[in-house]
Amino acid sequence: MELLFDLKIVIFEATIIDKVTVINNDLKTINMKTKILAFFTLIAVSVNAQIIVKTTTEKKNVVLEAFTGRKAGYDPSGHKISDDFAAQNSGRVVILNVHCGLFATGTPNYNVTVGSSNYGDTLYQYPGVELLGFPAGTINRRLFSGSSQRSGTAQNRNTWASTGSSVLKENSPVNVAIHPYHDVANGKMEIYVEAYFTGSQSVSSNRIHVGVVQNNVLGPQSGASSGYPANWNASTLLYKHMHMLRAVITPQWGDTITNVAMGSVFQKKYTWNIPAKIGDVNVVAADLEFYVFVSEDQQTILTGTKMAKSTNKTDFIATATKVNTPAPSGTKQLASGVSISEIEFYLNNSAGYSLPSGSEIPVTVTMGGVAKKGTITLPSAVTAGSRLKLKITDPLLLGSVPMTQGAFDVCVEIDLAADMDATNNKSCETYTSTSSTSALEITDFNPKTGLVGTEVIIDGKGFDPVVSQNAISFNGVVASQVIAGASLNQLKIIVPVGATTGKISIAAQSEKDTTILDFTVQAPPAKKLEITDFNPKTGKVGAEIWIDGKGFDPVISNNKISFNGVLATKILATSTVTQLKVLVPAAATTGKISIVALAEKDTSAVDFTLLAAVGINDASTDVATMFYFNNTLNIELVNGLEVSRNLSIWNLSGQMVFTATISESSVIELNNLPQGSYVAKLGEQALKFVK
Repeated sequence: MELLFDLKIVIFEATIIDKVTVINNDLKTINMKTKILAFFTLIAVSVNAQIIVKTTTEKKNVVLEAFTGRKAGYDPSGHKISDDFAAQNSGRVVILNVHCGLFATGTPNYNVTVGSSNYGDTLYQYPGVELLGFPAGTINRRLFSGSSQRSGTAQNRNTWASTGSSVLKENSPVNVAIHPYHDVANGKMEIYVEAYFTGSQSVSSNRIHVGVVQNNVLGPQSGASSGYPANWNASTLLYKHMHMLRAVITPQWGDTITNVAMGSVFQKKYTWNIPAKIGDVNVVAADLEFYVFVSEDQQTILTGTKMAKSTNKTDFIATATKVNTPAPSGTKQLASGVSISEIEFYLNNSAGYSLPSGSEIPVTVTMGGVAKKGTITLPSAVTAGSRLKLKITDPLLLGSVPMTQGAFDVCVEIDLAADMDATNNKSCETYTSTSSTSALEITDFNPKTGLVGTEVIIDGKGFDPVVSQNAISFNGVVASQVIAGASLNQLKIIVPVGATTGKISIAAQSEKDTTILDFTVQAPPAKKLEITDFNPKTGKVGAEIWIDGKGFDPVISNNKISFNGVLATKILATSTVTQLKVLVPAAATTGKISIVALAEKDTSAVDFTLLAAVGINDASTDVATMFYFNNTLNIELVNGLEVSRNLSIWNLSGQMVFTATISESSVIELNNLPQGSYVAKLGEQALKFVK
């Protein structure tokens, strides 16, 4: 089966005078035939056109997200349970060991961040999870009646296999596939994912999630010798961590799939630059695995799968035959410095394939030897025998005619084989660069005065439509923060730090212009926010700290207080505009205290020193740690001790206000208790705390 691409390139150039002039250059039509065995971006009506995903209805796979921490003594036994379950169901269980919570703090750091947030903490604190203690896990982020730690999706380790087995018996409305290709030369991964929808759903969209786990990570782990001795080295005292979540490539809650109709296909390529280290862990490429799963929304995972890396694309993408493009005839003239704003070409599909509307096709545009890669999206479906006009308008793919006079080529290449053959489907035209008809010029800017950080709009002509190609300075200080949306006659820029009163200058397309008038940099207003003192200077997690100063926000909750960069979430209601009372947060470390309020920030002159965690009043072999923080009572039992004990909490009037049976390390929420002093008793142990 063959595809006939009829490419006719039409260049639209935008002049840099007072308005945009469109020039339609009649260029030569080039017919190209390409035999396609299979290619990544082309979606076919027949099953044979699919690359890696299956199109028949499959059973669901299990995605087990196990919340774990290196200081939680029962977690290794959970790791063994999940590994045994996966071994019994080969290829159908995706294990993600997510380090999070209080038991994962400190060094080595096994946590994963997405943006500025802790991925694991955000995940287990999501409404409806209701985690009680570690280890805990969710099976496909679903609620299973009678298997919850509380009343949410979080389960104890002893129910994972039974609830997971029930999921494995269900038909999935979607199949997923993943193929990670290791580009060794460039130190990156190209991760190809596909989803094929085999059944109907009650929701109108899904989310796709892609990330990385690493095996064979050697490090400390409480309870390893008894909980999972096969992964424990008694000589080195190191534990072999498997399926450790290392990176999340998609956003926290995945990328949206808008079309989930039966028979539809989702395809996407993700790129991940392999770092040398993540946190405190060296990244070993040979130990990496890549996962993908599809969820209905933030919860309810439908199915997932994972795969180790490959260094060979051809094991999932067949090679297309090469096409020899006829040499272009004749030359055309374009003025140097003129911006090419649009390239138009036609796709003539004479084969039996179908390209649905919204399909993304990789394309490379080369101008004067400079190649730029991107994608174009089909505005409508292409069926056998149809012809579709396609346009390239993305300024990041286009550019300007070289300022040097002489011949240069403009080439368009449709990459039907996912970057496997650089010569496929390529058409070039030769142009002659003539002298420029226009020059760079700044005609106005507004406002004329402002603080550092002010947005300034610069009007003129001849600006480079590629934002990064405009070099803008304020009195010689380079402004790096350019707001997206540049055009040939307008730029938006942020006044940079260090700028002083003086001229604004722009260098673009080998030209430079400077404003006639000065931009006046205003002096910042006098600082109002100030930390004058805090007491005590030392304390434990959960301790009350008094911060004295001025300029605090009268709305107490609007004051953002951090201990060495860790945000404090509990500010006491008795705080004032001159004194804030805050509890030391769980992840705090020794360092400065800072406050952000009313658009200002101030930092303490001296460090706050964090003391060791609050321990129990009466030491015992039954309990390793028991402390109170932020409406929670945190209990970690000694490794290997799994005997039920009664927990009771009493107020100072002698009334018992809470009781529970504790059999393993737990985090007990005490939101319903009023403020006051209490005594927690676990067996013969007692801890006094203040809420």
